[in-house]
Amino acid sequence: MLQAEPLRASGVHGSSILHRQTEVRHAPVVRDESEGESRPRSPRRRVLRRALIVYRGGNCTLGCNILNVSESGALLMPAAILLCPSTFVLKLQDGPSHQCEVAWRKGELIGVRFL
Repeated sequence: MLQAEPLRASGVHGSSILHRQTEVRHAPVVRDESEGESRPRSPRRRVLRRALIVYRGGNCTLGCNILNVSESGALLMPAAILLCPSTFVLKLQDGPSHQCEVAWRKGELIGVRFL
């Protein structure tokens, strides 16, 4: 949704108000295919934990930091983003393992969905 935001600019004949359109972002909505209804994405909890990305049948690992987590997924910062596969097992140092699939990549971060 776009909203007008007032800006003040001074000119030769005094000040005038200009308007700039800014985008207002709302919480992402996830469509539940089974019910045909939209629902807000599950709440995320901020954490900073070390974990391992395990792939190729357990033969390869890659260190990562977990930045936030929810019931349905997590935000990760892998040690080497280019080596991170699209599906893997996320093994926490002191917790359960999760089968994951990469939902998005941006810079050094990836968003994963728990399967």
